[in-house]
Amino acid sequence: MNWMNGGVGGRPGLHHVAPLTSREVDVLTLWFAGMSKANVGRELYLAESTVSTYIARARSRYENLGLPAGTQGLLLSRAVGDGHVDIGTILDLADRCRRNMGVDLLAG
Repeated sequence: MNWMNGGVGGRPGLHHVAPLTSREVDVLTLWFAGMSKANVGRELYLAESTVSTYIARARSRYENLGLPAGTQGLLLSRAVGDGHVDIGTILDLADRCRRNMGVDLLAG
């Protein structure tokens, strides 16, 4: 099991790193970049319901460690903190999506 420095709720200590699968990470990265679940599914050749399942599983893995991730922001924070996703990659993807779609995904 992987361990990470840092505690729960800002307290010092160690916590387990959630064991996310590579597919969960792929789904989360695109979703965090601002893609809808439907667009993530199209990009990864998955049904939208499968995308939702991967997100729910990732949330559940954190919940099982006592680290709730009920919002997209909390899940992003946990995944970045555990080293599963890179914020620079997410911002690059968001920028590419914005240019391709002609909308600012990060606005509002």
